[in-house]
Parts: sequence; C-alpha cells; structure tokens
Amino acid sequence: MKKTAASILLAIIITLVPFGAAAKDVCFDFDTCFSVANKNFDNKDYPKAVGFYIKSLAFVKGKNADIPKRNLAAAYINIGNAFLNKGDYKKAIANYTNSLKANPKHANAFNYRGLAYLRNGDMKKAIADFTSAIALNPKSAEAFNNRGRALYLNNDDARAIKDFNVAIGINPKYADAYINRANSYKRKSDFARAIKDYNKAIDINPLDAAAFNNRGNYYAVKKDYSSALNDFNKAISLDPKFPPAYRNRANAYLEKGDKPRALDDFRTFIMLDPASPDRQMIESIIDGLRK
Repeated sequence: MKKTAASILLAIIITLVPFGAAAKDVCFDFDTCFSVANKNFDNKDYPKAVGFYIKSLAFVKGKNADIPKRNLAAAYINIGNAFLNKGDYKKAIANYTNSLKANPKHANAFNYRGLAYLRNGDMKKAIADFTSAIALNPKSAEAFNNRGRALYLNNDDARAIKDFNVAIGINPKYADAYINRANSYKRKSDFARAIKDYNKAIDINPLDAAAFNNRGNYYAVKKDYSSALNDFNKAISLDPKFPPAYRNRANAYLEKGDKPRALDDFRTFIMLDPASPDRQMIESIIDGLRK
C-alpha cells in the first residue's frame, strides 16, 4: 500500500529530536514555519531553526498532506544540516534518511548523508552515498569532490585523483578540489603537481585558511620549515580558531628548535579542539616540553 506523506511523518518523527531550547515564536502554517526556520538556519541559529522545522512538520496532516511534496524532503535536509554543523552525525544521518524516504531521488540528501558518514568515519557508506548522488546528478562537482575525499581517506589516491579531476572539470574554480587533489599528489610524492594545485587553490581563494595550512604541510614535508611557518602564520591570521594550523605550526617550531613557541601552540590546539582523538598524544608532548 502506498504511504502518504503524513504516514511517513508518523513513522519517522521519533528521530526528530530537538536540541537546544524550544523556539518561542509562534507560526500557524507549514510555509510560515518553514520560512522562519530557513531564516534562522541562514543566521546559524541552529537550535531555533530545528525548532521551527519541527513545528512546520506538525502541520503535515489532513488536508495539508500535499504540502510535503514541495518541502518535506528539504525540511529534513536542513534539520540534518543543522545537526551536521553541530557535530551530531548520527542525528544528521537519521534526518537525511528521512529526507530520502520523502524523496528517494534527492541527490543533495545522498550527498549530505555521505558527508555525515565521512565525518563519522564510515568511508564505505560515504562512498556509496556520494556515488548515488553522482548517479542522480552527474554535474555535481561537490559530490565528485566529496567522493574523492572519502577515497583519499580510504587510501585510494588513484581513484580519488580521478574524482577531483572531474570536480575541477565541472568547476575550474573549485578551490577545495585543488587542495584535495594536491593532498593526494603529495602522498604519492608527486610534489610538482602538489605545489601547483596548492598555489592554484590560494589564487582562487586567498582568504582560505585551510589552503595555506595545507601548503604549509607540503613545505614541512619538504623540510622547508621557514616557508611552512609563513603559511601556518597566514592560516592563523585568517582564522585564529583553526586548530590544525596551531598543531602544524607547533611541529614546525619543534623542527626549528623553538620549544617555547611549540609548547604555546600545542596548548592552543588542545584549547580549541579538546575532543581531538590525538589529545592524549599532544598532552604527552606538552608534558615532555615542560620538563
């Protein structure tokens, strides 16, 4: 028997767990609640946005059951994106899955769910979802780039580079794809192509802290620590709350024998990223530097 949108909602509403305080504002129809939710999402007020998305879904019943044909899948995607941005990958995955129940051919839902799987460390499921997104939208540079990232994290540089090539072919100004391809080239010791891609990414977006951080890592691998420090300094000046740049700069300072500055940067890294899986190792380094 074909399920209605209302029955889909009843079957999956238990996954819509609000986080943060409930929204105090009042809305009386799906479209108004959905619009207010979008505004809060754009303002990065994710708890309030989720509250309004859930309120909008409460109107999916009776004579309004046709409303989700336009917006139900999008509502779940945006709820998932809010959880994704908060680092709650399991709830993000649950809501992207709900979006796909409402619209099984929604390429963005596959792409975002793949990203949540990637960040949660499940590369197999991430690659599968990115592949589904590509099948539905073969012109999505983002999906090719994301699948390339998952392949890179799965130590498959050859296939990763192919995906980054496609992403760049679709969008020649896609800075992230150049950075990711450069990382693969660097791991393959193809340093000439790596530095060319890092430089290209910075040319495209000279305000990208991650691009300078990655190029700094390249210089560190080449033992050019002065150039590495210049790039890490630039990354930190662009984004003072970017943890990887502090960790990498600390390592460069260690290589140059500057223990006091290395110690300060390792401490800053821990402060900015207290949940880092490498925290115990970094704290051991800090203890050694203090002796």
